[in-house]
Amino acid sequence: MADTRNPADDEFKSHVCGTICDEQLIPAGSHVILGCSGGADSLALLILLADLRERLSFDLEVMHVHHGLRGADADADADFVRGWCRRLSVPFRVEHADVRALAIQLGTGLEDAGRQARYTLFQKRLEQLRADDPDRSVRIALAHHQDDQAETVLLHLGRGSGLTGLAAMRPLQGVFIRPLLDCSRSRIESWLIQAKISWRQDQTNYEPTMTRNRIRLRLLPLWQELLGYDPAPLIAGTAELLQDDLRLIETLTSQAYQACLRADHLDPAGLAGSDPALRRHVLRRFWRESTCHEPDLSRRHLGLILDWLDHARPGQYLCLPHRWQLHLNAAGLILKRASDSPQDDPVDIPPLPLRIPGVTEIPVLNFRIEAHLIENDRDIVYNSAMECFRLDQLRQCVLRTRRAGDRIHLPSRQGGRSLKKLMSELKIPVEWRDRLPLVADGSDIVWIPGIGAGRDYIAVPGGSSHEKTVCLSARPVRIWE
Repeated sequence: MADTRNPADDEFKSHVCGTICDEQLIPAGSHVILGCSGGADSLALLILLADLRERLSFDLEVMHVHHGLRGADADADADFVRGWCRRLSVPFRVEHADVRALAIQLGTGLEDAGRQARYTLFQKRLEQLRADDPDRSVRIALAHHQDDQAETVLLHLGRGSGLTGLAAMRPLQGVFIRPLLDCSRSRIESWLIQAKISWRQDQTNYEPTMTRNRIRLRLLPLWQELLGYDPAPLIAGTAELLQDDLRLIETLTSQAYQACLRADHLDPAGLAGSDPALRRHVLRRFWRESTCHEPDLSRRHLGLILDWLDHARPGQYLCLPHRWQLHLNAAGLILKRASDSPQDDPVDIPPLPLRIPGVTEIPVLNFRIEAHLIENDRDIVYNSAMECFRLDQLRQCVLRTRRAGDRIHLPSRQGGRSLKKLMSELKIPVEWRDRLPLVADGSDIVWIPGIGAGRDYIAVPGGSSHEKTVCLSARPVRIWE
């Protein structure tokens, strides 16, 4: 190992120290938790922060997250970081996470699940430290650098992000600090090489299976080849400019948020007359401060919330990612964690006009209906997830969950039957009855996927040649991506 006891007076160390001071990343007397994987960027930050802790008067500890994915290589990474911490006299802790199981649970990829696992563990440690000393400032240091910033901007651009997403990461975001954000990957690695310091290589970073890896390995090199220069610093510079604009918007958001805040509730009346963009920012601020899950509230979710607020009544609530629920009560809006029992987790769904042709989704139920026109009645099929209907009978139909007074006329039965009685006869568990998506025409039920369709709405082969037919198919949809 190289000798790292020299004072931080070389150009690179001075630059990072200047960033920390200029951006006020670490208040004097703080406790800093550093996430360190053993890669070049996080190892460099470990060495730099260990060298600066006396000068800037803060305590440092390292957290290494073992994702349980790479067997002996992951064990070796943990031992490598532990060895450096021992050498630098920095407290070390390793945390284990079953990222593969978490990815299955969340319905997401390993990359997103790993990020979620790390942030959850950081939050847990943060709460422990605050419980021990509520008055002490705590910071979580991450080793994101300029190239990471460029990749993040492109990743968000490809997902249709707004200003918040394109502004990407900032040196200081809440308790998170990124002292290396304006340093390129090559500069960090050059500094380590000159100091004769080696680092751990995670081979999964070179596998083009994850979106971020493809941006790093394919898109940015191709862009550089086409343009004749490295675009990463300029893309990161764009994010920095957008952050200036975002700061202005955040000032306006803070004013509107405080005007709407009632203890731990948000007054929806205070949102009603404001600009739609400002409403979205206020709701995102409310979500972030209530849940610590800022990256997971997408534009899609915000649209869902705003649509729901147009007709929501006290006592109702809306389900959101990570089992959070947005409740409306007499005091206003509040976010609560849902229980693990479905019967305690009802869902109120606004009636959604059926898109014909097109897709109509109920995101919180992981459900969608696809509608397309049938040109030939020989294409008409019937199964539990697909049904064909007369177009003229579907024009006013909506997708929703059950309501009091709903009735259905099944082809196999004489007369109509209340939906409540039918569900009881079919022995559908009580806790799931309010979660079944259905197509409705007023109080008449047109279709309950998997159960049956209303006889007056079904299209049959050999019907009128002037009668257009629509095929509806029910499918699950992943929305937390």
